[in-house]
Amino acid sequence: MIGGLPSAVWAADDVREIFSVQELRDLWLPPEITGLSVAPPPPPFVLEPGGEAFSGVYGADVSHHNTDCVGPNCKRCEIDWSKANAHGVRFVYMKATTGVGAVKPDVSFPIYWKALANFHTKGQIYRGSYHWLTSDAGHDGLKQAKHFLSVVNPKDAQLAPVVDFEEDPVSRDSDYYESHPQTCRIKKSSAGDVYYVCDGWVDVPKGERLQRLRDWLETVAKATSMIPIIYTRTSYWKEMLGAEGESLVKQYSLWLAQYPVEPRKWHDAHPGNGWRMPNLPKDAAYPPGKTGDKYPSRHFWQFTERGKFKTPVITCNGTPADKRSMDMNWYPSSEADFKQAFGLAQQALTKK
Repeated sequence: MIGGLPSAVWAADDVREIFSVQELRDLWLPPEITGLSVAPPPPPFVLEPGGEAFSGVYGADVSHHNTDCVGPNCKRCEIDWSKANAHGVRFVYMKATTGVGAVKPDVSFPIYWKALANFHTKGQIYRGSYHWLTSDAGHDGLKQAKHFLSVVNPKDAQLAPVVDFEEDPVSRDSDYYESHPQTCRIKKSSAGDVYYVCDGWVDVPKGERLQRLRDWLETVAKATSMIPIIYTRTSYWKEMLGAEGESLVKQYSLWLAQYPVEPRKWHDAHPGNGWRMPNLPKDAAYPPGKTGDKYPSRHFWQFTERGKFKTPVITCNGTPADKRSMDMNWYPSSEADFKQAFGLAQQALTKK
């Protein structure tokens, strides 16, 4: 964990979200039902071989969606991790589990985990795993942590584990959706069209949301001897947990999803000079790019879900899958700081 505890958790302007409608597409009803036109996705971020000019550590996160076959002629899709590494990817988080044991582990997890074992050992691409925390009745934090640990060997070489706390989409053909018309929230678009979001967490009391998170984090920390990380969005965290959630933010690092809608232009300069990156919590500041600067925060960013590579790294049936992309992330400091923040420095000491 980098630096001391923040004096205040969020900056005043962190309420400004820079997501587009498309980023939450899994939660919307189809446009043919609502009449709401779907916003076009933002332009893809393309990572060039050798990484970007600005210092920092780039990573990706993946699940089975990245290599699912589509269409009857698709036999196998896979990721060339050597090419990803050549483009500057230094860490990868992969989805391991959702909920409790009744929900199967992500089918791609054992494939990705095994493929990245040697990359991790050699210090080329560090691997880590995350758990999608669910709102289902009976899915308390302890049970979900045990499910995660039953799939992810807590003693394997890995980055600090992550718990994913975001909207828990409820299928509109489920019994829950039909029986919870009040908690499946209704909002209006700027054009006056109505769209619906059904989030299972809305029906869970705030205290229980917080307890599930705390139980998962404490259980996994004890089993892995690493301080876990929380993945979330700033506005959603505030809405679901409020001031009560600040105790967790002060204790654990945050992996924040904030997507600039406009195309990004990267500058080795202070953000005041046009460097387009997400808002920072109050205790954080971007380094201005001078030699020896330290990133004074514990947080890092998922900045796009449409990350691509100059040379495609995903193939299907041996053919480059040009249209496929993946989430991309950025830690704005040195690799030494990255290792410290993600628990790798402690692993190196243990080996000695």
